[in-house]
Amino acid sequence: MVKASFHPYELELHDKALYGIPLAGSMGKIWEKIIPAAINDLTVHIFGELGTEKEETAKAIHELGRLRGNFTYQNSQDTDLYNKLSGSRYSTTSTKEGMSPLFKSRNGTLFLDNIDGMDSRSQIYIEESLRNEKFRLEGEPIQYSLTSRLVTGSNTNLARCNIRDDLRARLGYVEIGIPALRNRGDEFDTTVKLACVNSKEHGYFKVDDKALKLLKQYDWPGNVIELQNAVETAIVTHEGSSDILTFADFKFMIRKMVGRIPSEDRDGQEQQKLFLQLVLAAHENIETAAKALGLDVKELRRKIQHFAL
Repeated sequence: MVKASFHPYELELHDKALYGIPLAGSMGKIWEKIIPAAINDLTVHIFGELGTEKEETAKAIHELGRLRGNFTYQNSQDTDLYNKLSGSRYSTTSTKEGMSPLFKSRNGTLFLDNIDGMDSRSQIYIEESLRNEKFRLEGEPIQYSLTSRLVTGSNTNLARCNIRDDLRARLGYVEIGIPALRNRGDEFDTTVKLACVNSKEHGYFKVDDKALKLLKQYDWPGNVIELQNAVETAIVTHEGSSDILTFADFKFMIRKMVGRIPSEDRDGQEQQKLFLQLVLAAHENIETAAKALGLDVKELRRKIQHFAL
């Protein structure tokens, strides 16, 4: 029997995350809904900002459930969605079945993402399929039993989704809200470690404390997807043999952050001060720090004097 081997950096996460989702803090709370929804095969709606782990949450529900069929992802904004659902554009039975998300996900999970972008014909088709617990492919003499668990996703809760009321009523058994990355507090560190492990095809890396403090100053409008891209960029541009990512590896983030420094209120002042401290600590001299910030040296000296750094 071949034993699975794990890198030490992966083992560090074994009690901190499951299926790529942190187990503690604000993300830990969603497990209180994931587990009962999974074991009871309930219809679930997952909502959160762009880039939060909606698909990963849907996959966790699938993996923990009793249905062992395929996990199938389908973007509801697909302009060809109705034809795929109904098989109306395809001539052979095998092609219709191969294109139908409901058929591909039989005895498994169908994740319909961006549900509020679904066209009206597809909404009617899904609602009728849920109501009858069956679906039909156009031109076929039989009806197929609907054996998929349905999970939907959007940026807003169901009450604010632009969908038919009868469909909304059939989707709202459990709703799971995914918090934005900027609101995650302590589990931000775990999310960064997960991003490093998810980039393991480039090697195993860790982020040092100084770089981590820098990353925490950014508000991550693209959430986990943006963080993952930032970590991968740092890894592929990393120089040297060390497996530690430092502040220098994330210099490309500075220009993004400069444009998002808070305004001149008290809280903003503290964030600006910490941000400047981090930048200065990572550079050999004030000239290189000013260049990284996109400021001239006089302006940077003025800020240093203002914050008594």
